[in-house]
Amino acid sequence: MKDLRAFTSKHRPTISEAASTALEVARDPRRAQEFVFVIFLRPRPNSTRVETAFFAFGAAVVPFSAFSPEQIAEMKGQLKSAHDLNVRNGSLGAMEVVLMCLDPNVVNVVMMGFSDDPSPVENPGENWKHWLLHRLNGGILC
Repeated sequence: MKDLRAFTSKHRPTISEAASTALEVARDPRRAQEFVFVIFLRPRPNSTRVETAFFAFGAAVVPFSAFSPEQIAEMKGQLKSAHDLNVRNGSLGAMEVVLMCLDPNVVNVVMMGFSDDPSPVENPGENWKHWLLHRLNGGILC
């Protein structure tokens, strides 16, 4: 879990940009209340750098309904708190990102704020998945 959190922290700007683009929250901020951005990972045992500690093999926009009712209640509660905080600080809201590491099964759930301000990170466009996987797997940091 410690390694996954460190990996997430290193790649946070990239993950945030890909999630914002994939969820299309700039166009419709309410989408963050309906969908979760999920990244699928496997550990890289021989990696010597935090930013390459995991191999990303997929990413998807998943409806909250794909999770169990208990998970939905917890996830929506966390999202509401993050959303309210981000709105108070001038953002449009918050979105939920789930990084799922398979083998071993470790999950890191993070909230990321979004706004309509220009991003310092290049926009990945419609090929957001390829852009994200390339950056995560290459250890490319912002």
